[in-house]
Amino acid sequence: MMPDWITHICAGYLVAVLLNLRVRPVILGSVLPDLSKLFMFAHSYNNSVVMNFFLPFHTIIGVLLSGALLSSFFKDWKDTYLLISVGFLSHLVLDSFLYPFGNINVYFYPFFTFETHGFIWSDSYFPALVTVPIAGLVWLKRRRF
Repeated sequence: MMPDWITHICAGYLVAVLLNLRVRPVILGSVLPDLSKLFMFAHSYNNSVVMNFFLPFHTIIGVLLSGALLSSFFKDWKDTYLLISVGFLSHLVLDSFLYPFGNINVYFYPFFTFETHGFIWSDSYFPALVTVPIAGLVWLKRRRF
C-alpha cells in the first residue's frame, strides 16, 4: 500500500513542477483514486465491497465527476478542477503499468475495457525507489533558488 501511495505523491509532485502548476491540488488528485486503501486498516474490511464502491475512481468518468465534486469546495473551482484532473490522470497512467491489476483497464467503463501488459507489482518498492530520489532532488533544487 505505502510504496504505491508514495509513488503517486512523488509523481504528482513531479508532474506539477514540470508543467508549472500548483502542487497541492495535483498531488491530491494523484492519491484520491486509491482512497479505498484507507479501509485496509478496518477490522471488518471486505475487499470486494470496498473495491467495487471505489472502482469508479479508476475510470475517466469517475475522475471527471469526482474532480468536479471535490473542486466545488474551492473558490477557484475551475482551476482546481483542472489541477485535480491532472493528478487523477497521472494516477491512471501510472496504474496502467501495474501487474496484475493493470492488465484489464476499466478507464472507459461502462463503454469498454481493454487489456494492457503491466509489468510492475503494486506492492513493489521499485517505483518508489525511482520517484522519491528524483522528486527529492527537484524539491531541493527548487528550494535553493
